[in-house]
Amino acid sequence: MKVKTTTMAILYDEIMQGLTEAIDEREEAAIWNHATGMFKLRDFRTVGLTVPRQCGRTRYAVERLKANERAILLVHSKNLREALTEHTHAYTGRKLNAYECSRIYTTWDVRRAINSYNAQGQDLLCQAVDEVIVDDALYFFENVKRNSFYKWLADRGGDNQKIFLLS
Repeated sequence: MKVKTTTMAILYDEIMQGLTEAIDEREEAAIWNHATGMFKLRDFRTVGLTVPRQCGRTRYAVERLKANERAILLVHSKNLREALTEHTHAYTGRKLNAYECSRIYTTWDVRRAINSYNAQGQDLLCQAVDEVIVDDALYFFENVKRNSFYKWLADRGGDNQKIFLLS
């Protein structure tokens, strides 16, 4: 077993692995209930984890982004995105590369993408996604309507994405 530097990192890995396995187990329930689209994403493919401040939540989100090339990270502010892109080496030991930085979006980016997609059918993100990580989900959903968010994700990428809400 690989030992991490903090106890919380081990807990995050174990907890999220268990929750991710639960997503796969819930697939049968989704099929049984005939859930599709946004309802399947919201009710069967989303896991949430709430932890106190300063416990490694953002570090975990960045590590997940780096580990999966088809993941995107959603944050609630431009300042947080800039801090992540400039100071990630403090979290993870190395800076994010340009491609990793291009997969971090703010609430404003997501709202603009949802509005553009609804109005013109134009997808502003233009990338396939199989994992969506929302850091500070409580703040994020103060500015983005949950149902619009899930409908947009389902319309643009199908209903097999995994959604991680970290608060």
